Amino acid sequence: GRTYYFCSQTCLNTFLDPERELKSMRSRVGIALAGVLLLAIMRAAAFIGLAAGVTLVTWVPIPALPWFTWGVWLFILTTPVQFIGGWSFYVGSWNAIRTRSINMDFLIALGTTVAYLYSVVVVFFPNILPVRVAEREVYFEVSAIIIAFVLLGKYMEEIIKKNSSAAVRKLLDLKPATARVVRDDREIEIPAEYVMVGETVVVRPGEK
Repeated sequence: GRTYYFCSQTCLNTFLDPERELKSMRSRVGIALAGVLLLAIMRAAAFIGLAAGVTLVTWVPIPALPWFTWGVWLFILTTPVQFIGGWSFYVGSWNAIRTRSINMDFLIALGTTVAYLYSVVVVFFPNILPVRVAEREVYFEVSAIIIAFVLLGKYMEEIIKKNSSAAVRKLLDLKPATARVVRDDREIEIPAEYVMVGETVVVRPGEK
């Protein structure tokens, strides 16, 4: 049989079951974009707060929970994007590691995970760092934005590929199963794949 090679696990899943993979990808894109939108709203609120003289970095929305700070909000909003929206990147990375290769999934998972884990350390375990890092100097948003926009790009790419494949299949369906050729001064009907180069093909009105 034939051996097929795919750029990532997502490509393989799309090949095996395109409708299911597109539906799954649509859900993950929705989660990622929703997370990025909320992060953008928070960032806009922070700028407005700074303009009004309010430091939202140390703002405590719940008085009974003094640890519930700006960094914790970013952590809560980014975590679903990182591990639900970006799940396909981790699956693709694991498959790449098993085959001792590196693909785009591995690079995206590596970069975003490092940014995410560093930010977690800054927010929850700042004492283990050699220098003091301000809580606002985290990269939760960077990780979420990378995942969201790469996912969105891949989703749009898969839609285009699906539509292109459908168009190609329609063209292939136009191919007739048989053809009428002239051999030995008479017309005969043979399977279309048996038509030879240089033969005269007879196409009557209304035929393909």
